[in-house]
Amino acid sequence: MRDKARINVKDSRYLLGTLDELGILEQDQVFVQISTNDGNFCVSSLVVVTRNPCLDPGDVRVLIAVGYREELKHMRDCIVFSQKGNRSVVDMMAGGDLDGDMFFVTWKPELVPQQCVEPAIYAVPKAPKKSQLQLEPDLTCQDPKLSQKILKYFWDSNRTATLGELNTVHITVCDRLGAMHPDARALARAFNTTMDQPKTGISPTEEELEIFREYSGKELAHFQVENVRGIVKYHSYGILGQLYDAVQARIDERDVKDVKDFKLDPDLILKDE
Repeated sequence: MRDKARINVKDSRYLLGTLDELGILEQDQVFVQISTNDGNFCVSSLVVVTRNPCLDPGDVRVLIAVGYREELKHMRDCIVFSQKGNRSVVDMMAGGDLDGDMFFVTWKPELVPQQCVEPAIYAVPKAPKKSQLQLEPDLTCQDPKLSQKILKYFWDSNRTATLGELNTVHITVCDRLGAMHPDARALARAFNTTMDQPKTGISPTEEELEIFREYSGKELAHFQVENVRGIVKYHSYGILGQLYDAVQARIDERDVKDVKDFKLDPDLILKDE
């Protein structure tokens, strides 16, 4: 909990996403049927749905769980999304899809936000027109074009920040300026673009990379580098900083108690002869 902020949430599940192929659900509706030791139950309320990575506030969606549906009763322990709407709600959550993505779902009323933030627009590669497709012959190891392609790939990959670097800077910006700050949202877009770069071929924009460079190398929050020497840090009073301090205080109390209760076996003491 201290290092990863992993908190067990009641009335929630981590479910595989799938599509309502029958067209039963309307836009912004989902079907969630959970199996328990007491049988199955269908969620019938507002639900909060998101997926990992969830860096942008718009990645959190509030949807309507419709309760029992006879046509979907065979769908258990998964979340069924509607196929209706101008834009897939799955795509709104960090550019997700239904090829095996897992989703966090909770129907706990205290966690349902009053309103949703407009989802970010994530870069999608455009399919080339048929007339633009050019088939290349197989390249051999001796072909200079192969070397050029390899060099270009490494150049494009190394000119952008790594996912770890982007995530670290994003957390710092959110802690200081808030997740709704334009720079924080730009870094979230850059993270998702970089994550999908191997399959889309799209890199973060120069504007997003410039924002990353502006904050990169500056002091980090204490909960990010508590045990790392030589790095400038500041004490965070944000929610992550408070959570870290509260857990650390409990750990310190436990350590002190363990020392007080420690009793050394006298047979293990080396005595002078």
